[in-house]
Amino acid sequence: MIGVLISLLLACDSEPPEPTAAEKAAMMVRYTEALTDENVAGCLTLSEPLSTECAVGIAQVQAKDSRIDAASETCAAMAEGQGRDECAFQVVDTARLTGQAAVSLCAVAGQFEKDCVNHAASRDVEERILRYAGAGNERIVLQQVFATLRKYTSDDQATIMSQDMVGRWLERRWDRDTPLIRSVCGSIGPDVCAKVYLLRVVGSSGMIDRSAPWREACRTPISIEVARSYSLPTWEREMGQTANNAWVMLCSM
Repeated sequence: MIGVLISLLLACDSEPPEPTAAEKAAMMVRYTEALTDENVAGCLTLSEPLSTECAVGIAQVQAKDSRIDAASETCAAMAEGQGRDECAFQVVDTARLTGQAAVSLCAVAGQFEKDCVNHAASRDVEERILRYAGAGNERIVLQQVFATLRKYTSDDQATIMSQDMVGRWLERRWDRDTPLIRSVCGSIGPDVCAKVYLLRVVGSSGMIDRSAPWREACRTPISIEVARSYSLPTWEREMGQTANNAWVMLCSM
């Protein structure tokens, strides 16, 4: 009797049997049909991860066609959890939503809500401000970016994001292998301009290489000579304060 009970318990704990080749083929047919027909109910009869892929795929197609209400209903039909959260996030990103429309949908993105909002906010700034911004109005651009971002997040977070986004915008117009000069940052002050130098050092990843040779110089003040000795970007003399601010930031990362 004990042996029978143990066998039953082991059977309950064991993994379900691997589907046969015929079963996998049949499931792929159902997947394709549900996706093509936008049959969400059909998606939900599939096993994971096909079920989530199918439903999210339908929502993305609907979002791409600007059928946002239909896409939202598709996501809502899914069971609570990561799949449904991802679905809402993907709808916002695929439709490239901004403003209140984005914020409302991000609110149901669960664990992806913060990323969803940040994507929408960044998209709003890039497409409505930075795409058309030119030299000579950098301080105004920073103010506009901050004003846009604070519609999505707190003032403190909007300050951090606006400085980072404007810093990246300015860094893109800094010619490679040339010193940092005033015209790169324009009317932006040394605090924000320091982000430009920092971004040039860390690259697009925004991550510091803790084994970088220049880190051994963090105990000393930065100078053009020190920067040159470690193959770091240099700067014109008038940008000394900016370089110093950037050095403090780099060494604290």
